[in-house]
Amino acid sequence: MERHGVYLLLLSLAAVFPSYRCTLGNCPRKISLPCLNSLMHTNTLFPQEELIANMDGYDSICDSSDPKGLFFVIQRRYAASSVDWNLDWETYKTGFGSQCGDFYLGNENIYQLTVKASYLLRIKIDFQDKNFTYYYSGFRLGSEEESYRLSLGITDSANKDLLEHNGMNFSTYDRSDPNGCACFYTSGWWYNACFKVNLFGDMQSTENSFGAIWESITGYGKSLKFTEMAILSQG
Repeated sequence: MERHGVYLLLLSLAAVFPSYRCTLGNCPRKISLPCLNSLMHTNTLFPQEELIANMDGYDSICDSSDPKGLFFVIQRRYAASSVDWNLDWETYKTGFGSQCGDFYLGNENIYQLTVKASYLLRIKIDFQDKNFTYYYSGFRLGSEEESYRLSLGITDSANKDLLEHNGMNFSTYDRSDPNGCACFYTSGWWYNACFKVNLFGDMQSTENSFGAIWESITGYGKSLKFTEMAILSQG
């Protein structure tokens, strides 16, 4: 509760600062998140410096640790969190959580960002204390009328498991895919009868296939312990 209060206070203070884009050479040294300091020491995937940034009106974390550029974090979760990711369409649309823990920027917000420019998607995951980072070019979401359809391209560092979901519509338990995957696996995701990857699965689950899965890394019997999605504008 104390950390959450600090986070809200910082966001309110941020309102008096100018608006910045999280782009190369212009990541604001604006306001850091104290709650992230302890997390950085417990998970090696957290960079050394993270700051609250604003990109086109959306506040989130600006990650300055990547040599490719300054990434704007749109999703993050870790196993110690109790946040439920089995949420309805409207909640996934608008976003949820706190940057001090699990959060998702929201499908509509991500659509509004990615419709304006070309973005590189970076995914970081942690499984059994091993870290993996993958990049995908041409990332965007379609509009709500297009069910926030996922578009991805491939790079040399891409893991092809996620490409199985390229072109898929987003699904939730109350707006599910034809195969009922969102209802059965109890999380929103871009399901493809049903998945090779599901970053939004239940990290606490011990049931086969119900965790946060990346099939070529976890198989279907174990779960990731950390996931993060971040984007870099490529013009």
